Amino acid sequence: MKIAFISGDSYRHKYYCNNILDMDEYEFPLLVKVKRSLNITDETPVEYLNEKDKNLLDAHTEMRIKKEKEYFLPKGEYFNEKKVRNVVEIEQNEVNSKKIIEAFKESKSDVVIVFGVALLKKELLCVMPKYVINLSGLSPYYKGAATLFWPFYFMEPQYAGHTFHIIDEKIDHGGIIHQGRPEIYEDDTLPDIGARDVIKAAEELPKILKKIEFEDIKIYPQPNTGKLFYKNDFKPHHMRIIKKLIDEGFLKEYLENRHLFPDPKLITQV
Repeated sequence: MKIAFISGDSYRHKYYCNNILDMDEYEFPLLVKVKRSLNITDETPVEYLNEKDKNLLDAHTEMRIKKEKEYFLPKGEYFNEKKVRNVVEIEQNEVNSKKIIEAFKESKSDVVIVFGVALLKKELLCVMPKYVINLSGLSPYYKGAATLFWPFYFMEPQYAGHTFHIIDEKIDHGGIIHQGRPEIYEDDTLPDIGARDVIKAAEELPKILKKIEFEDIKIYPQPNTGKLFYKNDFKPHHMRIIKKLIDEGFLKEYLENRHLFPDPKLITQV
């Protein structure tokens, strides 16, 4: 089976892809590395209501970088490219470029793994195989950007998780293959939970590929419900809510009162 990748290049993205790139039984015709930054303000310029909001976001970014290194290094330091036939590095605005369309057309891949990139457009999807598998938040409950941030902002930590789904032309909209959630502990930060979720997804991905290889997989239509967020929906002052909740022990309250937070019904195939 031939597997191609189009992925961000942060530690989490490399860790996730390397869980497959380290395997010997597959061919890897293409790896497209999309430039990303761990600093939120590098990718989404934001305006601050006051200096305290700036300090909150700076502290969150610093913690995020620290946790990414703690959870994903050394495995996520570099892409394991030794078996990849064609490696292409691009900026975010080049994801749907002619160069990338041609690269995927030539790859003749059976599966494409997608993680941490902009929306793939029709022209690119048309040259990709049936299984173009994205890793997103827990769909359809939280879709789009910052899908692990918003469940905590709305005090719904039971919706923190991940979804493997087929990509179509809409945001986090295609058929669902599998879903999962990370463990949550009372002393967690948001970056702890996010990193643990990626690690769990990375462990599940090889099992999903095996089921695809042996044609033992189902694709479930996704309901048109839930909340959809865009990058510019996030504002630095939203961090005030998260800090207050974490500082006041909300995660401990959640874990002690799980009956008040009904679990979503997940689709699981591994």
